[in-house]
Amino acid sequence: MEPGRKVTIELSGLRFFGHYGLYPVESKWETELLIDLSVRFNLSKTDTIDLKDTIDYSDIYKTVATELKNEHQLLEVIATHLIKRIKELDARIINCKVRISKKPILGGPLDHVAVEMEY
Repeated sequence: MEPGRKVTIELSGLRFFGHYGLYPVESKWETELLIDLSVRFNLSKTDTIDLKDTIDYSDIYKTVATELKNEHQLLEVIATHLIKRIKELDARIINCKVRISKKPILGGPLDHVAVEMEY
């Protein structure tokens, strides 16, 4: 790889359960959140052979899991917190994109609602 090469790590289909939502009915039952995210960063070496040269995606997963222990009301708040925490992991991160979806109880048919944020 050439110096300055940008790399994207994607984690898809992360599932977490908790009391997420603004409406009283959402606080009665656990809600499943489905999270997809991508982290773009500058590769530190031209030849990546060690984990220290890249970003460990298990650290990203642990960061998401820790943040999702907090029960926020709005998906936008969760996305904002996730991006902030993930970007704190490594100074080489230049962009983070998070998509969070859930299937709320709204009184009618609905596949899901989703929020997508990027910084």
